[in-house]
Amino acid sequence: MTGQIAPKPPNSAQPRQRVTARQLTAEALLDALEVLPSRAESKFGINLKVRDSGTQFRFTPARDPNQPRLWCVSVRRCSPGGMLDSAGPVWIDRPGRSRTDVAEIIETIRIDIGAWLATPLRRDLCRWLLTATPAPTAAIAAGLPARPAPPRSS
Repeated sequence: MTGQIAPKPPNSAQPRQRVTARQLTAEALLDALEVLPSRAESKFGINLKVRDSGTQFRFTPARDPNQPRLWCVSVRRCSPGGMLDSAGPVWIDRPGRSRTDVAEIIETIRIDIGAWLATPLRRDLCRWLLTATPAPTAAIAAGLPARPAPPRSS
């Protein structure tokens, strides 16, 4: 087992409906979110994409800001290329735990992110994930004009 979750194939007979804050069930969240394949350097992190908006997030272990000897799960928005949005907000899932416990939590999230997010304590996190706009690309953040898409060849 590689620790990766294959994206759920869309059912072409039924169009996917946008998940609202009142419909935060594990199944609805699994349909609205896609766990992206992990890269070797992000073994302890999870990259997530919101299907409707394309917004990407990264879940990683981080030191608890209130108890630096403890760890927690940090969620940050990413640019479309996967770079962390350093200017954006950060979600810290508390309480603080040992590093081993947080590694197990990350694996639990990877296996069933819908169930982990559907808990009432994470309702605000779910709202943020589902409503956040994509971070600007590096070019746009640097003030460069957006490049038009290359022409398609027939």
